[in-house]
Amino acid sequence: MKWPVLLAALFFTTPVFSLELKLATLNWAPFYAENLPEQGFFTAICREAYRRAGYDIKVVFVPWARAVRNAKLGIYDGLLGAYSNVERKKHFVFSDFVATNDEVFIKKTGNKLQFDSLEDLKHLRIGGLRESAQVLELKSLGIDVQEVTDTYQTILTVEAGRIDLGVMGKQFFHHYLTHVDKRFENRVEVTGKPFRSYKLFTVISRQRIDADLIINKFNDALNKMKLDGSYQAILMKFGQQYK
Repeated sequence: MKWPVLLAALFFTTPVFSLELKLATLNWAPFYAENLPEQGFFTAICREAYRRAGYDIKVVFVPWARAVRNAKLGIYDGLLGAYSNVERKKHFVFSDFVATNDEVFIKKTGNKLQFDSLEDLKHLRIGGLRESAQVLELKSLGIDVQEVTDTYQTILTVEAGRIDLGVMGKQFFHHYLTHVDKRFENRVEVTGKPFRSYKLFTVISRQRIDADLIINKFNDALNKMKLDGSYQAILMKFGQQYK
């Protein structure tokens, strides 16, 4: 009689994790956004890789700072896309990289300001997305950054002259100007060389005891997609280039 009781106790005390993963992110076209076909090319790649790994994903779109905070706590199973840094690796298990993106500085068109090094930025008003890796890196260099909750707000504040430069993803910037709000097409522009080229990952919260297992399965599926051409096919479908 002891074995059935023991098995029942184990059943009710051992964490049982769903094969559906709830991943949080922000609206950040063309990588991922609620209103894009298949929620964007990055989402399409990750959804297929997770499917092959045995998981369904539900993507929740929220402000980025909330996504990061709640994923750290395990309220979400992870993040759909994230840059890597030392602090985040304490809380998340990172996949192999899925895509790359250049983070650039934008300025108001006609603004004559120039900078030759990051040291020059310490004398300028800089804006960027709260809790983003690029903003955290700039702040670690002693650069004061005015943080916003949505990336498009950086474009608005640059155009309005309330900040000198904004830091953001190059693809997001061009997508916003050509597909979302063309009024800004000749009002703001990219300036200088990219601040940094980042690799973009999907991550699982270390609050899940099976986080390493999930990511290992995802990586295996992603690598097989690259070998069989389905990864490249998704990129081509969405007009993206393979890097």
